[in-house]
Amino acid sequence: AAWKMRKWFRSTTHKGCRPVGFRFEVEVSTLTRAECSNMPLFVKWVRGRKKGKTAVEWEENGGVLWEDTNRFVLPVTLFFDNKTDAFESKTLLLSVERHVSNNKSILMGKAEVELTDLADENTPLVSKRIKLSLADGAFAGGILRVVVSSRCTGEGADSDEDGDDDDQAAGAKTDDEKEKGKDDERESDESDDEFAAARIKNRADDPANPPYKRRE
Repeated sequence: AAWKMRKWFRSTTHKGCRPVGFRFEVEVSTLTRAECSNMPLFVKWVRGRKKGKTAVEWEENGGVLWEDTNRFVLPVTLFFDNKTDAFESKTLLLSVERHVSNNKSILMGKAEVELTDLADENTPLVSKRIKLSLADGAFAGGILRVVVSSRCTGEGADSDEDGDDDDQAAGAKTDDEKEKGKDDERESDESDDEFAAARIKNRADDPANPPYKRRE
């Protein structure tokens, strides 16, 4: 009954639109320009009825780096409106939260990613490195960096409205994805990630003692 209701709702809400399935992979990278000393932080994501979060990490050298449990995959159905010759808007909500306890956190800032900006039926892989300016909360004006990739899976494919997705962790990247990621890195501002650049240098100097790790 619930499935039939969702199908009916979709047919009435998206009348005249063509459903197209996409597979989005999101990687949470860094948080900068936020006063977050000695704060345990994680990023929560919500898309439709799906939600999840990264691991908890701590501020180091003026920023936060996420390396563990920081990637997730979303199957999403976008609807192409033939009248406007464009996809209808669909967003992914990301919020930076301060960890208090297992069941409690405090919202420090949030931002949205417009998924249709990365939707292309004719390109095998679309990948972008995105700088999100946080709104609301104590971190308003802070910069959250994410990498979002998308692949078209065909008309009427996977939907974020139909049940939960078991594929929360992305697999190994293909060679094409790795090369695309390198290109995105080269195209970014020189000043875009001084914090991450310092982290890479430190990691190379002492790989056995990474500078960004959770404090005990």
